[in-house]
Amino acid sequence: MPKNWTTEVEAAAASRQMESAWLFDFYVLPDTLRCWDKYGAITVDDEDYESMAGRIRIEGEMRSKIGLSSEPLIITMDGSDGLDDATPGEESVSARFLDSTWSQRKVRIRQILFTPGTSHSQQIGIVREWNGYLDFRTRSGARNRPTEIEINCESGTFFYNDASNHTRTYADQQLFSPGDLCFERTPTAVKETLPWWKRRTAIPGRGGSGGSGGGRIGGPGGGSIRIQ
Repeated sequence: MPKNWTTEVEAAAASRQMESAWLFDFYVLPDTLRCWDKYGAITVDDEDYESMAGRIRIEGEMRSKIGLSSEPLIITMDGSDGLDDATPGEESVSARFLDSTWSQRKVRIRQILFTPGTSHSQQIGIVREWNGYLDFRTRSGARNRPTEIEINCESGTFFYNDASNHTRTYADQQLFSPGDLCFERTPTAVKETLPWWKRRTAIPGRGGSGGSGGGRIGGPGGGSIRIQ
């Protein structure tokens, strides 16, 4: 969404003497990845951004609105290099992104203005910010064309989730929702049998109001076996 403009931004907009760039913050695990779409490294708000010039772009139009419904956004990133091809310590942003825990993690995109002709050394200010979540990704590449990663993002309070790329465990759940005990007993419940196909009165110890009356469970050939 548009940011409140500072006096410097208003002056630059009025004069139309400005250059712009996009800043990307991927809040993935284990480490946040930050990059921008111009050459060279840059520091904004005490955060360092790596260059992804010519290797990252926003597809279509960035939309923001007031409400609970989601607004989709697609980020395309170069995916031709992988971790196996890189020198340790010199992996690209896209290679580290592919190796990260990214599903349903936050993403922030900001548009920043610069004084023209300064090689992006004189920052005017941030004019636009978009916040959302990484929803799902696809990796594609046609013959004689570079491999690309399409990252679908969603803003808004409510949006549909695609299948996650990892299994829910107690430790994993704490990363997303600290204090949630939903998966606490998962390791101990692996060998427990869940009687999904039985009636409630047919589960031993969970009889109905009949007291001494037994329930019935399905038997071979469509019959039933009475539990006494």
